[in-house]
Amino acid sequence: MSAARKRYVGGCFTAFLVMLVVIMLALLTIAGFLYLKDTKWLETRNAQLGNKSDGVIKSLSNLFKKSTVYSNVENKVQKIEEIEPVSIIKDTLKEEKTNIQTQIKQPLKQTLNKETTKSTPVKVSTSKTITNIKTSVTTKKTTQKIQKVQSTKKSLKVSDSLISPVSKNVTIFFIKYDENSDKMVFSKVSRTLNKSLTPLLDTLKFLFEGPSSSEEEKQITSAIPGNVRVLNVTVKDGIATIDLSSNFAEGVGKELMLARVYQIVYTATQFETVKAVKILIEGKTVTNLAGEGVDISKPLYPNLPQPVKF
Repeated sequence: MSAARKRYVGGCFTAFLVMLVVIMLALLTIAGFLYLKDTKWLETRNAQLGNKSDGVIKSLSNLFKKSTVYSNVENKVQKIEEIEPVSIIKDTLKEEKTNIQTQIKQPLKQTLNKETTKSTPVKVSTSKTITNIKTSVTTKKTTQKIQKVQSTKKSLKVSDSLISPVSKNVTIFFIKYDENSDKMVFSKVSRTLNKSLTPLLDTLKFLFEGPSSSEEEKQITSAIPGNVRVLNVTVKDGIATIDLSSNFAEGVGKELMLARVYQIVYTATQFETVKAVKILIEGKTVTNLAGEGVDISKPLYPNLPQPVKF
């Protein structure tokens, strides 16, 4: 091989080696750049130098204007701390958060002050204001009580004349067997009725509860079953319509059935506004009560004929 040939081959080999070295350096540079970018080292470094702090603050400021102000800032701070403690950005974020809180609270405080100024009486003493408040509350409570009373009256359909503003004694009509006449006679007992919006209904409840133990010792009893319920009571034009449960019609014989019916009639007609009583069974008019020939389809007056003596 000639000397020229050897120099040519040597030059080619040298150029190949140089190219190979350049390619390897380029690959290493690219790999290093990708690694640093993946670990976010460059961003952290730039943030430490202050190059990107303005951009971060701007983006976080936009987040503050939305409904997730506090949670977004805290999450952002937590993510930055997880990468690397950056005291500069952390302090900046905290300062920005404080500023945003101030900006949010200030308009709200001004609005509240305006509303307070509108509602606050001018040149009125504290004691006078408290007195006005107490008077307003008392008036409101009184109005509510009146409305409640009116609502109760309306639901029970009770006339004004049946309202009992004070406690009083009422008469309950039970029955008792009279050995001398061999007949059932009415036996009147007294009950104390406290202040009531529905004295007729409460008096009927006394009747359906039956006689007391001391009264039973005197042979006083009742022809009304103990499980009878009052379904409704209305008073109109002097007639009290009393709707009873179906067990009131359980048969016991005509004499006791008459006593049962007129126990209610005499007990109810003691009130001045009640002249007669019409009894319904489960809302229905009955002409032959329990098949005993007792007609309660019409209003009944307190004039019970024989055989029951009173």
